[in-house]
Amino acid sequence: MHDLSTPLDFLEDASVDLVLAPLVMDYIEDWVPVFREFNRILVLEGLLVFSMEHPFAKNLWHKSEDYFKIERVELLWVGFGVPTLMPSFKRPLEAVINSLFESGFAIERILEPRPTIEFKDKLPEDYEELSKQPGFMCIRARKTVSRLVARDET
Repeated sequence: MHDLSTPLDFLEDASVDLVLAPLVMDYIEDWVPVFREFNRILVLEGLLVFSMEHPFAKNLWHKSEDYFKIERVELLWVGFGVPTLMPSFKRPLEAVINSLFESGFAIERILEPRPTIEFKDKLPEDYEELSKQPGFMCIRARKTVSRLVARDET
């Protein structure tokens, strides 16, 4: 467990083959410093794989005056015990993609997963919605350049 707003000082440069961040990035406002840190610890050609709420879905759920603005939003989480108001950040697709390019990554694959039949049995209304519009997005990106930069640049 680590606060990604701080450097991963316990990891050496080019010491990791894969960074896996499932549903983590939605809770971080500025992705470029985090992606640059991932780039620093990854070996050349190392992989970054992450999933997130789809920008299209997030824009539908959290109406805003400006789709292109990165903004903090909140969603009430239920089903995990006590209902919790969970903050995250809404961002346009270009902010997702350009943050990767600015940090030395090339996108290899984007997946917009669809719900399974098992999901349909448990939540039929959500199944119908997620079968017709994306709820999540998965990205696999490969480190293409070294971003060994001074910490104060990030």
